[in-house]
Formats: sequence, C-alpha cells, structure tokens
Amino acid sequence: MHTTDTKNRIIEFIRTHGKATNKQLRELTGITQVGISKHLKDLVDSSKIYKFGQHPRHTYQLTAQEGHKIMAEINKKTGVEEAFKGLQDKVRAVNESQEMQGQLAQVNAALKSKILKEITSQAKADKDIPEKVLKDIARKLTNDKKPTAKGTVE
Repeated sequence: MHTTDTKNRIIEFIRTHGKATNKQLRELTGITQVGISKHLKDLVDSSKIYKFGQHPRHTYQLTAQEGHKIMAEINKKTGVEEAFKGLQDKVRAVNESQEMQGQLAQVNAALKSKILKEITSQAKADKDIPEKVLKDIARKLTNDKKPTAKGTVE
C-alpha cells in the first residue's frame, strides 16, 4: 500500500468515526507501531490531524481546516452545495415577494383611503348622491361584507 493511500485511509477513518487511536489505525492498516506512528506524525505535522490526550491514550482527530476541506469535497460531489444555493435563492425570492406584497398592500390601502376621501368630498359638494350609494362604495373599498336580511353577509 502506498503512503498516500494509507494516509487517506487514516483520514477517512477519523472522518467517519470522529477520532481514532493508534491501535485502531494499526488494525485498520495492518501496519506496525513504528509505521503507523510515522504516518500519524506526518499527518500531525501537515496539520491534517491533531493528537490529544495523555500517553498511552493518545487519540487523533481531524483539524478544523481538514474537516472543512473534506466537507467541501463531499458537498461538491453530492451537489449539496448547489442545492443549498438554489434553496437560498428560493428563500430570497419568497422574502422579496412577501416584501413586495406588503408594499402593494400599503399602496392599495392608501389608494382606497384617497378614493374614499375623494368620494366623500364629491358627495358633500353634490347633494344628489344618495347616502346609501356612498356607504355601498365605501363598503366595497374597505372589503366589508354587506349584511343581509337573513343575518348573513354578501
């Protein structure tokens, strides 16, 4: 087995299990204590993994940098990153749509208010418009339901 293959297997084992001991990695690779120790030292020196704990219970974990690098590779291979970006775009579009709907509702309310004021002003100036017609127009502008004789609304 090549040195690079062995190191990649060690990194993959640690990624999968979260941490590893010297003994676990020896069993995984079939390499001697001296051999696995050399691979581990190289990986620690290259900042791919770090060693923690007291001898003889050293444990090895991926460094944050290596973990991020591996996650980026996984995301790229699985398309998760692209899917996430697509989802972000959809959420952004929905938020913009909701914001736009809110702005349209404000404009609509302002227009209704202005029309209602204009109709009221015209009605005061022109006494020929029956009050019932004015109330009907106002009700339609404010989306109120007209009560019927049966107690329901139109």
